[in-house]
Amino acid sequence: MLWVPDLEFYNTLDYDEGYFSDSFLRRRNHLAIVYSSGMVLYIPPTKLKVRCNDEAYENWPWGEYDCSIKLGPWTHSSLQFQLNPYDGVKYLDMDNVETTPTVFTEGSFQNDPLESKVYDCCPEEYESLNWKFKVQKRWRFTSEGFEKNPNEVIPFKGKHRW
Repeated sequence: MLWVPDLEFYNTLDYDEGYFSDSFLRRRNHLAIVYSSGMVLYIPPTKLKVRCNDEAYENWPWGEYDCSIKLGPWTHSSLQFQLNPYDGVKYLDMDNVETTPTVFTEGSFQNDPLESKVYDCCPEEYESLNWKFKVQKRWRFTSEGFEKNPNEVIPFKGKHRW
């Protein structure tokens, strides 16, 4: 048996079928690797939508936008479990940057995503992972065909280990 904490993406825009809440909390169909050391690796297949932080979207669709994804428990404190980025890697990875229409850009993931907070109600700390990054469209398809971003910036190369 494998205990699964009540993790959630705090800033998701959708909780419907196929999204994290649905697959992680409601369906409870979990596949994980449990190593002999006791470490558990769980990589859920999920969809996730978050809103990026440019209210005006002045340079849509080719602008560079500040975004974040925040993951943490609803009820469990750090006394009950601790969040740790896998293998010390503190960034999100895209499998194949060349074929992905949206790319993380240089300057992404400069912060340590592990955050800790004490709430007025409770004396213990609550941890979350808050990845902060920038994204930009590299290309898109229109009714006229393929269109490349005329203002493409340098893509992020995953280098940040803490």
